[in-house]
Amino acid sequence: MFFIKKLITSAMLPPGLFIIAFIICGLCAKRKSITILSLLCALMLYALSIEPVKDTLFLHLENQAQAIAPGIHVREIKFTNGNPKELTYIHTIDAIVILGGGVYENGNFKEDSVNRLLAGYFVYSTTGKPIILSGGSAGSNVQESYTMYSVLHRLNVKRDDIIIESQSRDTDDNADNVIKICERKHYKRIALVTSAYHMPRAYKLFGKSALSVTPVLCDSKLDMRYTIYSFLPQFSSFANSTKALREYIALAVLYIAGS
Repeated sequence: MFFIKKLITSAMLPPGLFIIAFIICGLCAKRKSITILSLLCALMLYALSIEPVKDTLFLHLENQAQAIAPGIHVREIKFTNGNPKELTYIHTIDAIVILGGGVYENGNFKEDSVNRLLAGYFVYSTTGKPIILSGGSAGSNVQESYTMYSVLHRLNVKRDDIIIESQSRDTDDNADNVIKICERKHYKRIALVTSAYHMPRAYKLFGKSALSVTPVLCDSKLDMRYTIYSFLPQFSSFANSTKALREYIALAVLYIAGS
């Protein structure tokens, strides 16, 4: 009974509703070309909306991130409250760079931003190093870095330990502006905190400088454990699949621009 309820809900809400609409259009169309196009659209939309395909799209990106040495995942960081004798991974950094992942117009964080900010806070709690918050207002009136600052302030991070970079609109800007700050502050080594799928591109952009970059991965999008419900179309899976495709496009543009 529960599965039937989930199935009906999935069919009544996007993207399931649109998948059904494409199928109906395809079956009712009089022209074969429209039938084929409609059914292909339904198939593509369905594929992008289920968890196994979403994981497949993210798998290469996150495997690339894991291959970056000497990268670490945030779960590997030992919570030591800044005791240098217990640090095992990132004790040599000069600063922590947290890349924003987006905020809504009302000032609430998007999922990526929450995970990145918490990961950066864990690194700070372990090292006590200054934090550079990088994120501007791409297409909105909210400056992301100030929103991140307000949260860290409530978590009792010292104001003097936070550097705000609020001019960036994308990852290219993040890298350019943070590199300038590091040069001005004479920082040589940074911990770069961002989502695992985003790390390959971010690492490449920050790598154009003389900085020594230690990637800190967080916000993994991979599940890799499936049930029958994993094959029902979900908007969350579609949104994440779109995010992965956008990252592939950005990497392709970066590769073409660099070649």
